[in-house]
Amino acid sequence: MNREKRARHEPTPWLPLAATGRTGPFTGESLLEAMVNLQALNASAALTALLLSAVVTEQNSIRRKVEQACRELAEVVDRLAPGESRRRWPADGEES
Repeated sequence: MNREKRARHEPTPWLPLAATGRTGPFTGESLLEAMVNLQALNASAALTALLLSAVVTEQNSIRRKVEQACRELAEVVDRLAPGESRRRWPADGEES
């Protein structure tokens, strides 16, 4: 039951104080158990932030590559059909 109780609590700044005082979700746990639980919480928050930053970085990288490919394609179109790459794309009203 203690684990179920802990799962419902959101991380707040008072958790280290509750852990050392063995109150709240840490009632009935030893100091070592409470510190291991806090460390697991910190690790999961750090891993989440790391994964999120990796996803954002990859998304930005892909966007730059797509923009570069579009510029290169516009240059090829301009060589094959001069003036065609200067037309606006997408046409007005088609943007989402």
